[in-house]
Amino acid sequence: MRNIIAILLFISAIGCDPVRRVLDDPAHRTRVADELLRDGLCRYDTLTIVKRDTIIRTDTVGEIVIFTDTTIERDTVRITATKYRDIVRTITIHDTLRMTVVDASGRDAHIRQVSELEGRLKEAGNSARRYRTATGFLLIALVGLIALAVRK
Repeated sequence: MRNIIAILLFISAIGCDPVRRVLDDPAHRTRVADELLRDGLCRYDTLTIVKRDTIIRTDTVGEIVIFTDTTIERDTVRITATKYRDIVRTITIHDTLRMTVVDASGRDAHIRQVSELEGRLKEAGNSARRYRTATGFLLIALVGLIALAVRK
């Protein structure tokens, strides 16, 4: 008896799987796909792109200054040389941080705009092809008329 109940529970669990029903039935699958496309796949998806660049520059400037002083006392001459060193060390850190935030709604608008431009481009190609065909027919007709005029 227990085995029969376990088998019935197992069969009912497998038979009522809604995901399997949707995937197996093409009508349900198209309804789900239409609903997903209407709502958008993921409206609140945000992508953050961070690019970082750091440049460290070190520079040392040294300057030596010598001051000389001459003093005379009776018969003695004293020359005093004083040497100063000025050393300046600089470190320049140039840090660049570029952050780009791409939102899904902006991406969707961009995709719509690109598809609209592609449609316009296709239309323009079709109209150019029509004009080229019409020009070819006119050229053939003109050549035919000139050939008839020359024969007479």
